[in-house]
Amino acid sequence: MFLKAPQLIHDTDIDVALIRTGALGDICMTLPLVRRLRQHLTGKITWVIDKKFYPLVKGCEGINFI
Repeated sequence: MFLKAPQLIHDTDIDVALIRTGALGDICMTLPLVRRLRQHLTGKITWVIDKKFYPLVKGCEGINFI
C-alpha cells in the first residue's frame, strides 16, 4: 500500500535535495512539487540545477539553497 505524500511527510523536519539539472521542462514540472513540499516540510529544500536555469528559480519561495 502506498501512502499519499502529505500523509508520509506531514510536518516533518527533514532536509530534501531535488536534482533536476539539465532540462527546462523538468525544471518547470518540478516547481509545483516545491510548493507542495514546503506545505508539509519544516526542513530545508535544496535544488540542484544547471546554472543557466538559476534565474528561473532564484525567486521561488520555499527553496533554501540553489
